[in-house]
Amino acid sequence: MESALNYYAVLRRIHETLRPNTYVEVGVHYGRAIVLAEPGTRCLGIDPEPMIEKTLPESTVIVESTSDDFFDHQTVADQLGQPADMGFIDGRHLFEYALRDFRALERDSTPGSVILFHDCHPKNVEWGSRGVRSGDVWKLLLALREFRPDLTVSTIEARPTGLGLVTGLDPTNRDLWDRYAEIMERIMPLEYTDVTELRDFPVNSVEPTWKNIRPLLPDAPYRAPGITDVVRVKGRRTRVYLRSKSKTQYRRWKRRLTRA
Repeated sequence: MESALNYYAVLRRIHETLRPNTYVEVGVHYGRAIVLAEPGTRCLGIDPEPMIEKTLPESTVIVESTSDDFFDHQTVADQLGQPADMGFIDGRHLFEYALRDFRALERDSTPGSVILFHDCHPKNVEWGSRGVRSGDVWKLLLALREFRPDLTVSTIEARPTGLGLVTGLDPTNRDLWDRYAEIMERIMPLEYTDVTELRDFPVNSVEPTWKNIRPLLPDAPYRAPGITDVVRVKGRRTRVYLRSKSKTQYRRWKRRLTRA
């Protein structure tokens, strides 16, 4: 039986499978998630007070700013040269911030991009309260379901507090901008106790196994790997996508290493 994945493992597998050209992370903190990006991915981290403990590649840009201020004055393409293929929201654990981060990231993405957000399914009522642990980011699921039914929204039940996954983006859609006050009035008053017993919460729940997660993602990676990208840390279970010509080159290269 396939083992369940925690949210770091889910993010890593998604990076390895989709190989985004560009990746944006809102809320970098210690850098434990942004370092999961594959070599060759241009990364942008946005955080007002980053406390990076990891060694980041030169292709990673960290902007010390609130996400509101960043997206009010810049776009992802300004920093990375093109829109985001993949985004991850893990900033302030408050609904209104997560909502604004999502709408800004969608605007700076493409229809084929993927956006994820953390803490969408708190483990208990205390964790799902504003200002405590996961906060009320779970409200973003409800807002997207009600006000953006065109999106495909899933809840990956990854430990410890779930991952939201959104595809089918529309960067031209203005509903979350134009109806912001209405969304706040409708969704903000809800308490976690109001939704925990609902049959349809969390939204489109998915068990955290790769067999269940992979069909939710785009069919092909954004970027095909080169020869040097096929080297993986020993023990990682990942499928490597190679062009047919690269496969032959890789075999020759591997034989030369073995004979050396």
